[in-house]
Amino acid sequence: MARASIPKSVQARAFERDGWTCQHCGRPVVFAPALRAMEFLAASMGRFAKRGWHHSSWRRDRAPLLHELGAEVGVRGDATGAVSDVSACLTSCRACRMRDGMEDPIEYARRTAPQRPRVPGPGTAWDGFSTLFLRVAARHPGWASPAERGWVEALEGARVTETKRRRRGQAGTGRAGTAGRGGSPPSRLNSP
Repeated sequence: MARASIPKSVQARAFERDGWTCQHCGRPVVFAPALRAMEFLAASMGRFAKRGWHHSSWRRDRAPLLHELGAEVGVRGDATGAVSDVSACLTSCRACRMRDGMEDPIEYARRTAPQRPRVPGPGTAWDGFSTLFLRVAARHPGWASPAERGWVEALEGARVTETKRRRRGQAGTGRAGTAGRGGSPPSRLNSP
């Protein structure tokens, strides 16, 4: 039986909460519609040959960055909540998401730990190019597809929610919240 799809609003909140970082390997992830927006901007500035930034099927030979680091949200293996509950979801890069069903995540993390690249941790300004996507969609309303207009709404809502959550965390402790960008690193691989 196929699992229900995760609503865009939940995915966007998970991306923001996790600081646009894969929760399996720690690499920064890229928001796929933003790469399409980059191709649109480059083409609108004059002569432009496609450079392999975006492909609708995420093909490795046509869009290698998207194939490896495209942002996806998956349901945690130990999750008991519904897919509409952001606490049951986590951000993954495309490479880890493709391995998800092929290998035990804990074994994968143990095996790949030495090769894990050094990346900016939570608290950095990395946003997976989502701000670029929002600005292109705002300046060129006819450019965005109906699905991308849904992402605009979801991302804007998630940013408001995440900002409020961080402020609540700061008000009670005098420091940034404890999850996502504002505090300690997010848990990896559903650690207890």
